[in-house]
Amino acid sequence: VTMETVEQYVKQGKTVLVTVDADWCLTCRYNEIMTLKNPMIVQSLKTHDVVVLNVDWTISSRETVDFMKTFVRSGLPFYALFSPLVPDGLILPEILNEHDLGQLIDNMSLIRLNS
Repeated sequence: VTMETVEQYVKQGKTVLVTVDADWCLTCRYNEIMTLKNPMIVQSLKTHDVVVLNVDWTISSRETVDFMKTFVRSGLPFYALFSPLVPDGLILPEILNEHDLGQLIDNMSLIRLNS
């Protein structure tokens, strides 16, 4: 994932959730099972037409390292939410919960370009 990719979606009025995880990351697996695959979150992502960019960092890539360095991060899990309201992104906590993530998606997805 690159900032250019994220910026293209945001310019289209989309909310973008970037997730960076790896097979060996236990916290990543916990977040995936308990929050990201939670029916409420799945529905919220669908309702708000959120673009989810999943990056598998099981095998490190320079592009992913550079993307995370933009936010002064180097460890996993890494989650960031972007939208026209917050085009520079909001870094999410390492441990997610469905209530807070759902609220953020709802609040950051309120604005639509050309609406």
